[in-house]
Amino acid sequence: PPAAAPPTAAPAAPAATPAFTADNILAAIGGAAPAAPPPLTPLQRMLSEPRLMQCVTLARQDPSQLGPLLQQLSTEAPALLTLVQAHQADFQQLLTMENIEAAFTEAAAARNAQSAPPVGGGGGGGG
Repeated sequence: PPAAAPPTAAPAAPAATPAFTADNILAAIGGAAPAAPPPLTPLQRMLSEPRLMQCVTLARQDPSQLGPLLQQLSTEAPALLTLVQAHQADFQQLLTMENIEAAFTEAAAARNAQSAPPVGGGGGGGG
């Protein structure tokens, strides 16, 4: 009788494929992963702080209140006062800026974009 064929090993399991993420899909089609948003400028950081913008609004209405407002800020939000002290020219610009409401809205959107989770980062499960 003919010799029996040697037993064959089970085929190797295919390598695990990575999850379908936005980065993997872009890499597969030759695109680049989305870049992280640029860091906020000191002016944008100031504009995106509602507490600081409240002080600016009040100081614009009554400039004599600027000192007391900054003193209050030093006890309520010392990090904001440090930001103001480190970037006095930017703070001065806030006090004299023409369309400050639009700038405030834009800066808040920029800050939200920075703190938003990456696209395609979650999900999974089900079954």
